[in-house]
Amino acid sequence: ADFLKIPVGARETSLGGAFTAVADNANAVYYNPAGLGLLQNPEVSFTHNKFVEGVAQQWLAAAYPYKTGAFGLGINYLSVSPFDAYDNADNPTGSVSAYDAAAYLSWGGRSPLDYKFLRSVSYGASAKYISEKLDTESGAGYGLDLGFLAATAVENLRFGFNIENAVSTKIKFIADGARPPLRFKTGVMYEIRYHAVTAARFALDYVF
Repeated sequence: ADFLKIPVGARETSLGGAFTAVADNANAVYYNPAGLGLLQNPEVSFTHNKFVEGVAQQWLAAAYPYKTGAFGLGINYLSVSPFDAYDNADNPTGSVSAYDAAAYLSWGGRSPLDYKFLRSVSYGASAKYISEKLDTESGAGYGLDLGFLAATAVENLRFGFNIENAVSTKIKFIADGARPPLRFKTGVMYEIRYHAVTAARFALDYVF
């Protein structure tokens, strides 16, 4: 499932994927589901990424606020154009293609607080189904991402934490498979606002 390491969304990709503490739109489904709790209005996001030669990626996300949180959906699809295939004797055998796909179902909520150091906390989870295919062989599995966001008493300063594949199953092709990697992402974001308008935003992520 290495394709899940490729950033999605134009804005998020331009930030190098440093979106764990920002996560303020429908793409929070991918980066930090806790960010869905910040949404005030329904959102849809679509990205077409013409990656390297013959490889293209499509990303579609939607989020809908409901009561104290928001539901989110996402589809990540990476495809490889058919290319020539040969047998061991170097004879043409037609063509080979491949694809990777993941479907997300997410929820994020938010709880206001009145603590000395915290103004609010947001929390969320994304359940995902992963499917991969290379020529005639395919494999599939599941994963669960968990997210957390904290708005501090310092205005416009926010911290985020996300666990990718906190729970996962093996993706098996022919022999023993492997689980998608467990990844921890921490982030911090600070905004400079001028007359209620964001003038600058700084974001930093550390992934391990």
